[in-house]
Amino acid sequence: APVPTAAPPAGSAGGAAAGGDAGREAAGGQLNPWPGYVADRLSLYEQLKRESDALLAKKAADSKPITVELPDGQKVAGKAWVTTPYQLACDIRDRR
Repeated sequence: APVPTAAPPAGSAGGAAAGGDAGREAAGGQLNPWPGYVADRLSLYEQLKRESDALLAKKAADSKPITVELPDGQKVAGKAWVTTPYQLACDIRDRR
């Protein structure tokens, strides 16, 4: 699902629901205009996302080689904070 922006899209189709009250659900099932707290929450989300991305990038830059031991005893090389379980699964599949 798309992440809402700070304001509803300009010229969104549908208009207000029957009654014409602001804040009622539009024909598309979205509030038009959005409640005031949506912009605050979106701003907080964007700030936390930037911080999280920066932390992950720092950890990835400082990553060290690791060895992952699989249940069958096979050992697979990877890098901390870089290698994902999906990448390991693809490597195993390609080796067979």
